[in-house]
Amino acid sequence: MGEIQFDVISAGQTMRQISDIRNRLDEETISGFEECMSRMSDAWEGEAAIRFHAAAGRELEKLRQTERLLERARLSLTDAIRKAQRTEEKVKEIAETRIY
Repeated sequence: MGEIQFDVISAGQTMRQISDIRNRLDEETISGFEECMSRMSDAWEGEAAIRFHAAAGRELEKLRQTERLLERARLSLTDAIRKAQRTEEKVKEIAETRIY
C-alpha cells in the first residue's frame, strides 16, 4: 500500500509566510499606494490626472485581488493542516485497536 506524507511543520511555516506576505502587502504596499494616490489627487488636476488616477485605481484593485488570493491560499493551507492532523489521529486510533 502507498504512503502519503504531509509535513505539518513545513506546511505551518508556509502558512505563516503567506500570512506575513499578505499582511505586508496590506499594511505597506496597499496603504502606501492609497496614500500616494490621495496626495496626487489633491495636487494634480486635468485630463492627464484623471487618466492616471483611473489607471492607478485599476492597479490598486489588482493589488487587492492579490491580497485576497493570498488570504484564500492561507485558509486552504490551514484547512489542509487540520485535515491532515485529524487523519493522523484517526490512523493512530485504528493502529492501536488492530491485532496483528
